[in-house]
Amino acid sequence: MYLRFASSVEHEVADITLEVFQYPLQNAALRMGHSLAISNKLAEPMGKINMKSGYLIVIKSAD
Repeated sequence: MYLRFASSVEHEVADITLEVFQYPLQNAALRMGHSLAISNKLAEPMGKINMKSGYLIVIKSAD
């Protein structure tokens, strides 16, 4: 299972941290149209997502 993380068009996701993912993030900013966090995978059955502000869109893919 793959996960894609994106921001809404009008709101940047500020200070997002992804823990227990194949590609972890630490206090990153997600902006619409940027390629950061477009494909990620859990490293274990459960992960942790924290963010300071914004609207986070999560898309789950089965491929």
